[in-house]
Amino acid sequence: MKFGEYDVTLSPLGWFTLAAAAAANAVAPGQGFRSSREGKQDMAYKLTVFIVNPDDQEIYVEHNFYGRTRADAEHVKKEHLGSCEYFSAAEEEGRTVEEGEEIEADDWPVVDDGGVDHDDGDDR
Repeated sequence: MKFGEYDVTLSPLGWFTLAAAAAANAVAPGQGFRSSREGKQDMAYKLTVFIVNPDDQEIYVEHNFYGRTRADAEHVKKEHLGSCEYFSAAEEEGRTVEEGEEIEADDWPVVDDGGVDHDDGDDR
């Protein structure tokens, strides 16, 4: 392998060490994968659960759960299941569809004087 003008030869253990170092740089403990985007912004997780109406198989309700990690968002979802009868019934009946995505921490909705700011460009 060539790095610039230098020829580099690695043993199998050397390749393993190089791969381990690269993996350690890519993953932060408890923080999920680090963003390689410019600016190294913090990441968060958004878990979206759609509830399917049993009468017409349409979706009228969507729940969003946020956390610093997927595990944090799952924890918030589990807490909500204990207090929302409609959501709990749909979950028990298998009428939920779940999607998750890593988001930039800046995209986490915040409350300000005018209500909730979703920062999605929708000015409704």
